[in-house]
Amino acid sequence: MNDKPALVREVIKELERRAAQIFEAARATHEEAVCAPTPMESHSDKTRFEMQSAYAYQKGIGVKYEAAIKALKGFVCSDIPASRVEIGSVVVVERGGAEARYFYFPKGTRSW
Repeated sequence: MNDKPALVREVIKELERRAAQIFEAARATHEEAVCAPTPMESHSDKTRFEMQSAYAYQKGIGVKYEAAIKALKGFVCSDIPASRVEIGSVVVVERGGAEARYFYFPKGTRSW
């Protein structure tokens, strides 16, 4: 696939799907944390703290997805000379007879 705008749209769609999943998981984790026993209810139970930590971690991942989506929605694909690699480049790497393609985005890379 060398249609860069279509590839960007595909990646945005996938990131939006993953963001929705992680935010749903965070919501469920938060609900579990609210229902977990407090330290006053059980001195040996760390469940509430662990669930709150998991919620914060999941929410942080979701925020990173949202930032990547925002960056990609503002990304303008341009023709880049084959002699340079920069954001927006498609790079083909061959190793051991196998070929991999990488599209360099403002946030991370996508291979196909």
